Amino acid sequence: MRHLLIAGVIVLTSTVSAPAQTQLAPANANPMNLHFIQEAPVGEAFSVVARLAGITLEFDKTVTEEMQKAKLSKEIRLNGATLEETLSVLASTNGLTYTIIGPKTVRISKKA
Repeated sequence: MRHLLIAGVIVLTSTVSAPAQTQLAPANANPMNLHFIQEAPVGEAFSVVARLAGITLEFDKTVTEEMQKAKLSKEIRLNGATLEETLSVLASTNGLTYTIIGPKTVRISKKA
């Protein structure tokens, strides 16, 4: 009986000490084939991706309305990209970053 109790404590301790990682669980996880022209507004490009994937997108206060309406910094073509690859490309090419805050929620913020 004593051995079982010790093993239980070890399992409990190791589970508690491991930080939880939030992963995206989009409604649609199919690879994305997208083409954004440079004239597309940044906010609309992110909104298209969110709608296609079935996730909720939030812009934090560091991303102003003006930044959301700004045109993409360049034309973007994605073929067979995952949701996270798509978010990463859109964010990094436009001076932004993203954080997964829930299985179906992503927050966009200005890169520090």
